[in-house]
Amino acid sequence: MTDLEATETETAYARGQARWPLLSLSFDDFRKHCARLGLDDRQLAARAEDLFLVAAVLEQVPWAVAHFDEYLRLAASVVARVDRAPNFIDDVTQELRVKLLTGDDAKLGTYSGTGALVDWLRVIATRVALNLKRSDRLHPDENLPEAVLAGQEAVQFRNWYLADLHQALEIGFRRLTARERTLLRLHFIDGLNIERIGVLYRVNRATIARWLVAIRTRLFKEVREELATKHGLDTADVKSLYRIMERDVHVTMSRILAG
Repeated sequence: MTDLEATETETAYARGQARWPLLSLSFDDFRKHCARLGLDDRQLAARAEDLFLVAAVLEQVPWAVAHFDEYLRLAASVVARVDRAPNFIDDVTQELRVKLLTGDDAKLGTYSGTGALVDWLRVIATRVALNLKRSDRLHPDENLPEAVLAGQEAVQFRNWYLADLHQALEIGFRRLTARERTLLRLHFIDGLNIERIGVLYRVNRATIARWLVAIRTRLFKEVREELATKHGLDTADVKSLYRIMERDVHVTMSRILAG
């Protein structure tokens, strides 16, 4: 990651000041926030106002949280797709505040301007709502993501992360050994079951199964690390992303393995 040019940061800072004139965020604090995230010119130019507000909230600038609460209310509107009960929406909103604003690893600090702030918050609000609903055991886990994320939130996930997910998979595959890539081709492209692959390698089916699990685990780790670097996604986020984009992942894997 390279440092941003001062003139580009100054331009973004001026835009943020114009949008939020009552927030007394210093230029130095804004610059440090942008540098910590390693933002490129495109992100800074596209989301200067959102990044300014986020930096102000993290720096505990007076009135910043009040402005941010307006975004939270907009984001919480998607929670009604999971449960329309006012108490449930209030619980999700409170959980959002805790997740986003508290602790040394406050989630808000990972917002890097990949998409609009309110859309980023809507995705997180949806995940929080699903997790709360699951913890109450009111719906079967396997039905919730498809039912709730089949609309705008799923589209947002794909718009934001599809290209980077493909790139992360390609990077992960390049880091596999030749044998590991061959095993995946035999299993996913050629359609051989683990018993037939075991015959080729002169080992039992349990060994092949163990190898394939290890390869997939390593590949997921590589993808998670790449997406964490770019977007601040944790393991749960990556699993949610995979669940929504499973077909895209399989298409990308097939294309890479066939190549």
